[in-house]
Amino acid sequence: MKSSVLTIITVVVVLVTLVNFSLTLMKISDLRDVLSGLASDAGYVNLTVESAANLNFSFPEVNFGSGKVDLGVTNSTLQTDTDACTDGNWTFSGQKLILDNIGNVNLSVNLSAGASAASFIGGASAGGPLYQWNISMMPGETWACRNDSETSTSGTTQGLDLYEGTSTAATAMVCHPLQFAVNNNSIRIDFYLRVPEDSLKGALVDTITATGVVRT
Repeated sequence: MKSSVLTIITVVVVLVTLVNFSLTLMKISDLRDVLSGLASDAGYVNLTVESAANLNFSFPEVNFGSGKVDLGVTNSTLQTDTDACTDGNWTFSGQKLILDNIGNVNLSVNLSAGASAASFIGGASAGGPLYQWNISMMPGETWACRNDSETSTSGTTQGLDLYEGTSTAATAMVCHPLQFAVNNNSIRIDFYLRVPEDSLKGALVDTITATGVVRT
């Protein structure tokens, strides 16, 4: 008899425990339903960076000064990268143009002269005039100016007078691209002139124009 009562009590205890457990699970389920009903959304951070294409001549002028061809010779040559004047009395030092890409995009750069050698310097003695430029890197900026194959561009002399004997101005792509990275964004432009003894006289001036197109 006692054994049977104990058994019943045990069963009841187990049933009560199961009921309490079931109620607990129901409460947790209800809590989950409440939590899953919380509102949520997403925010965003937007930033627009503008492209800026900008070229600047930080050294904007080459001035050979005043001079003349020596007596008894047919021409005089002037060269800025060596500060040299041969068979003439022009005196100059440190003359060059320096072109910088001060924007934030790589640019394909064209240089153009406003005049040919014939119209800028004139004369016909000893083969006539020469008007040439030389594009070179600034110290420490080996990769500033590149060509189509993405290798460094050397300082090859390029003639401005592409059409000798005419007044057609020269245009040449010198960097493809000129990069914009700080301390790797500049080129130096030197000049070589041959002035015949029968050249034009007076103040002779020409304009060099740099044009940049965004390299895509």
